[in-house]
Amino acid sequence: MHNFFFKATKWKKKRKNFICSYFILHMFMLYLYKNVPLHFSVA
Repeated sequence: MHNFFFKATKWKKKRKNFICSYFILHMFMLYLYKNVPLHFSVA
């Protein structure tokens, strides 16, 4: 039981890190998108 709980917490931490890195990547893309000259943008 304790081992299972430990594995679950480990997985949760991994998931949290994944969400954090995804969020950072998303913000980075937005930053690039806003700072790239207009003729380079897709919109």
